[in-house]
Amino acid sequence: MNQDINLDIYTNRQLVEGCLEKLYDIIKKAIQAFIDGQMQKTTNQQALNDLKKSYNKDLLGMLTFFIQNYEDIIVFFNLGDKRLIRSRLFELKQARNDYAHNREYNNIRDVTRIYDTCLYLFDDLGMDPSYDTYQLISFIRNQLIIKEAKLIYNQQQNNNQQNQFQNNIQNFIPPQNHLNDNNNYDQYDQQNQYYDDDPYNY
Repeated sequence: MNQDINLDIYTNRQLVEGCLEKLYDIIKKAIQAFIDGQMQKTTNQQALNDLKKSYNKDLLGMLTFFIQNYEDIIVFFNLGDKRLIRSRLFELKQARNDYAHNREYNNIRDVTRIYDTCLYLFDDLGMDPSYDTYQLISFIRNQLIIKEAKLIYNQQQNNNQQNQFQNNIQNFIPPQNHLNDNNNYDQYDQQNQYYDDDPYNY
């Protein structure tokens, strides 16, 4: 696992693309394992052929197939809460559709959510955490969390500085301008007997 990945050189959209590509690899293997398992359980070759033809071999087709057959797949893999798994599949399908429709992903939290959901699904499928894909997605997800925390901290610091500046402006009391205060000059003249025609008169 390369620990020197610099996420700053990637756009949020590129990070989503990388995650979806890894998801595609995992879903493809899961579906293939499921179909292989079904082949061992039935002699109905026509049904197997229909099963193989029932999905398009792209990410959208595979996720759709997974959702349509999730109850059988859950039994096959002996998975956990089927409602949670189905919810994650729908969420990832939506992520794929958003990406296909050129979403920009301005909020880094949305990117982190996709990585997070992928990891949950990998756990559901019983993926070994030592597997390279699991480690990569987990590492990038953790780096995204750190990056988001830094962005939030920097934003708070900027807000604090702006608030402090506003407080300083509001609390600022301008000094009296003695150059324009005629009363002070008159009072000074009376006390010191100051005359313009004789500045050295004591």
